[in-house]
Amino acid sequence: MIRHIVLFKLKPKVTKEEMEGLIRELNGLKDSIEQVRAIDVEVDVGRTPNSCDLVLDALFDNMEDVKTYSTHPAHIKILGTADRLCESRMKIDYQIKNVGL
Repeated sequence: MIRHIVLFKLKPKVTKEEMEGLIRELNGLKDSIEQVRAIDVEVDVGRTPNSCDLVLDALFDNMEDVKTYSTHPAHIKILGTADRLCESRMKIDYQIKNVGL
Protein backbone atom coordinates (compact mmCIF):
# COMPACT_ATOMS: atom_id res chain seq x y z
CA MET A 1 0.00 0.00 0.00
CA ILE A 2 1.22 3.52 -0.84
CA ARG A 3 0.53 6.60 1.26
CA HIS A 4 0.51 9.82 -0.77
CA ILE A 5 0.79 12.99 1.31
CA VAL A 6 0.69 16.53 -0.08
CA LEU A 7 1.28 19.67 1.99
CA PHE A 8 -0.23 22.92 0.69
CA LYS A 9 0.91 26.44 1.60
CA LEU A 10 -1.80 28.86 0.47
CA LYS A 11 -1.12 32.34 -0.86
CA PRO A 12 -1.75 35.03 1.80
CA LYS A 13 -4.86 36.51 0.10
CA VAL A 14 -6.72 33.20 -0.37
CA THR A 15 -10.19 33.52 1.16
CA LYS A 16 -11.82 31.03 3.49
CA GLU A 17 -14.35 30.24 0.74
CA GLU A 18 -11.58 29.53 -1.78
CA MET A 19 -9.81 27.26 0.73
CA GLU A 20 -13.04 25.39 1.50
CA GLY A 21 -13.67 24.95 -2.23
CA LEU A 22 -10.21 23.45 -2.70
CA ILE A 23 -10.81 21.09 0.23
CA ARG A 24 -14.12 19.95 -1.31
CA GLU A 25 -12.47 19.38 -4.69
CA LEU A 26 -9.61 17.41 -3.17
CA ASN A 27 -11.89 15.25 -1.05
CA GLY A 28 -14.02 14.64 -4.15
CA LEU A 29 -11.15 12.86 -5.88
CA LYS A 30 -12.17 9.69 -4.01
CA ASP A 31 -15.46 9.66 -5.93
CA SER A 32 -13.85 10.58 -9.27
CA ILE A 33 -10.83 8.27 -9.36
CA GLU A 34 -11.35 4.60 -8.60
CA GLN A 35 -7.70 3.99 -7.68
CA VAL A 36 -8.05 6.19 -4.58
CA ARG A 37 -8.65 3.81 -1.68
CA ALA A 38 -8.98 6.57 0.95
CA ILE A 39 -8.46 10.31 1.08
CA ASP A 40 -8.56 12.88 3.85
CA VAL A 41 -7.91 16.62 3.53
CA GLU A 42 -7.48 18.65 6.72
CA VAL A 43 -6.61 22.19 7.82
CA ASP A 44 -3.56 22.82 10.00
CA VAL A 45 -4.51 23.59 13.59
CA GLY A 46 -0.98 24.49 14.76
CA ARG A 47 -0.76 27.75 12.82
CA THR A 48 2.94 28.48 13.35
CA PRO A 49 5.06 30.48 10.87
CA ASN A 50 6.54 27.30 9.39
CA SER A 51 3.17 25.51 9.09
CA CYS A 52 1.50 24.49 5.87
CA ASP A 53 -2.20 25.26 5.59
CA LEU A 54 -3.64 21.98 4.30
CA VAL A 55 -2.67 18.34 4.10
CA LEU A 56 -3.98 15.70 1.73
CA ASP A 57 -3.47 12.13 2.96
CA ALA A 58 -4.42 9.43 0.43
CA LEU A 59 -3.98 5.67 0.14
CA PHE A 60 -3.37 3.64 -3.01
CA ASP A 61 -2.74 -0.06 -3.59
CA ASN A 62 0.53 0.54 -5.50
CA MET A 63 2.63 3.13 -7.32
CA GLU A 64 0.97 2.31 -10.64
CA ASP A 65 -2.32 3.49 -9.10
CA VAL A 66 -0.62 6.70 -7.90
CA LYS A 67 0.61 7.31 -11.47
CA THR A 68 -2.90 6.71 -12.85
CA TYR A 69 -4.29 9.15 -10.27
CA SER A 70 -1.69 11.79 -11.10
CA THR A 71 -2.64 11.82 -14.81
CA HIS A 72 -6.41 11.51 -14.32
CA PRO A 73 -8.38 14.51 -15.72
CA ALA A 74 -10.04 15.17 -12.32
CA HIS A 75 -6.59 15.44 -10.71
CA ILE A 76 -5.19 17.59 -13.51
CA LYS A 77 -8.13 20.00 -13.12
CA ILE A 78 -7.42 20.40 -9.40
CA LEU A 79 -3.75 21.11 -10.13
CA GLY A 80 -4.90 24.27 -11.90
CA THR A 81 -6.85 25.36 -8.83
CA ALA A 82 -3.93 24.52 -6.57
CA ASP A 83 -1.51 26.47 -8.77
CA ARG A 84 -3.79 29.50 -8.53
CA LEU A 85 -4.27 29.30 -4.74
CA CYS A 86 -0.98 27.91 -3.45
CA GLU A 87 2.41 29.47 -3.11
CA SER A 88 3.92 26.01 -2.66
CA ARG A 89 3.15 22.29 -2.51
CA MET A 90 5.26 19.40 -1.35
CA LYS A 91 4.50 15.71 -1.62
CA ILE A 92 5.82 12.35 -0.52
CA ASP A 93 4.81 8.84 -1.57
CA TYR A 94 5.91 5.98 0.63
CA GLN A 95 5.14 2.33 1.09
CA ILE A 96 3.34 1.30 4.27
CA LYS A 97 3.15 -2.20 5.65
CA ASN A 98 0.21 -1.99 8.08
CA VAL A 99 -2.92 -0.12 7.09
CA GLY A 100 -5.80 0.63 9.41
CA LEU A 101 -8.47 1.60 6.91
